[in-house]
Amino acid sequence: MIDADLHDAVFSSDDQRHQVRQHPSFRPGPGARFYTDKLGFKILTDKPFDGKQRWNELSIPGADTGVVLFTADAHKDRIGTFSGISFHCQDLQKTYDELVAQGVEFAGPPKKEPWGSFVIVRDPDGNQFVLSAR
Repeated sequence: MIDADLHDAVFSSDDQRHQVRQHPSFRPGPGARFYTDKLGFKILTDKPFDGKQRWNELSIPGADTGVVLFTADAHKDRIGTFSGISFHCQDLQKTYDELVAQGVEFAGPPKKEPWGSFVIVRDPDGNQFVLSAR
């Protein structure tokens, strides 16, 4: 597991226009464990929702924005797709190497662009999101 102090510095959000982003998840339990055990997020809420699903709200250490692992019935086709969510870290290569060592899957190695570096992360449900650094 990545050191908690590193997470305070690494995972943050520059987008403070919203407090929570919904992220599709078919299996909130394993999904939540990925985000807590691998990425260092903290569980704020883990409650039954509608008899079929759980409401898992996660906080990101050092950030005002959180993530909710929940999928409305009309959005089940979004599970396992690119989510459009982006997280920022200070040192992409270091964070990538640490996450690879923990068994986190990626769509490929980090890429450098004129605007910064990024890598696509895959969660246990196949959802993909961006991890970037400037």
